[in-house]
Amino acid sequence: MDWEGKIGTAQLTCTATGRVLAPGESFFSALVVNDRDFKRLDYSEDAWMTQDQTPFISWWKQKAPDSDHQRKAFKLNAATLAQIFTNLKDARTRSQQCLAYVVALALVRARKLQFLDIQTVGDDQFLLIQNRSAGVVHRIRDPRLGPDEEAHVLHNLLALTTGEDDSANSNN
Repeated sequence: MDWEGKIGTAQLTCTATGRVLAPGESFFSALVVNDRDFKRLDYSEDAWMTQDQTPFISWWKQKAPDSDHQRKAFKLNAATLAQIFTNLKDARTRSQQCLAYVVALALVRARKLQFLDIQTVGDDQFLLIQNRSAGVVHRIRDPRLGPDEEAHVLHNLLALTTGEDDSANSNN
């Protein structure tokens, strides 16, 4: 899977209030996972202060583009992936564990984490990886994604990177 994509562009509407964000206005975007779906949410600065940020996998602050400037997509780079991994590495829900595993593999591919070994404990397998800069070893359980889960994770990641939200067409 190619992680050099983009997270969907901002909708320029506050998720909490429904208010359209003004050109040049500062706002926050957050990445969340609900059940099995990954989604980007945008909040005005005022609404951001009232949000429970616990479910956010990652978040960032930005400014709404001026009406005469074309919007630039947010790049899903190694630093962003590292933050998502940090937030999810100890996840307990299956969907978050699946995403953490996929993000860990992407970071190994990007050479930000070093592959050490595959460890088998009973019926479970664990990916042993090392943070190159800190020297910390992480043990991430292989969630053994089934074909349906692989398709669903891929669908959600592509939705994040392209900015398309076709949840109305989703049967999950």
